[in-house]
Amino acid sequence: MLYQITGKIDTLGPTLTVTSKDGTRTFNRRSLVLDCTRFDPNTGEPWPNFPQFEFSGQRCFDLDLFKVGQRVVVDFALSGVKYQDKQTNEPRNFTSVRGVKIQLASSVQPAAPVEVASQAVPEANEDGEMPF
Repeated sequence: MLYQITGKIDTLGPTLTVTSKDGTRTFNRRSLVLDCTRFDPNTGEPWPNFPQFEFSGQRCFDLDLFKVGQRVVVDFALSGVKYQDKQTNEPRNFTSVRGVKIQLASSVQPAAPVEVASQAVPEANEDGEMPF
């Protein structure tokens, strides 16, 4: 499943070439950090949010088209792996956030409005209880 987030580019990491554990292959990896800070609607206080995304393979070079400070939309996938910790023998999880696509926020077309059919709201019975 793909997710989407909008934010301002905070950091663009360098493209790194990584060798596989068995030493037979190499692949590219690059990180991107977005500033997705939101503000409390009542107090105006900031809620800092700086998620990091890992782009790999040819997608690393997609990041060359962007600069720090640009507002972008990132499509991403979450992946989780369960493993056994070799030192403690406890089960652990590792989660990765893999960037799939990036584009300028101004170039993303808003979704077409969805028409919602109105439904009658059930009324409470004599005891004030709802029928569900």
